[in-house]
Amino acid sequence: MPDYSVVQLGYDVQDIEATIKAVESNPARFNLTTEEVNSRKNFVRITKKNLKEMQDAVRNIKMASS
Repeated sequence: MPDYSVVQLGYDVQDIEATIKAVESNPARFNLTTEEVNSRKNFVRITKKNLKEMQDAVRNIKMASS
């Protein structure tokens, strides 16, 4: 059985990433600087890395308990 909170977090990160991509083409329209957009992209990159680590940890726990 998947850990739905981790799955939902993955969907949330995808939504944030899609929003950033939409904003990237015209950040001034959203009152954002290029630096702020880059900061948000960095946040997503770090969050995706952390999410991968959580998914691996959950997978390892499930394998160990099987």
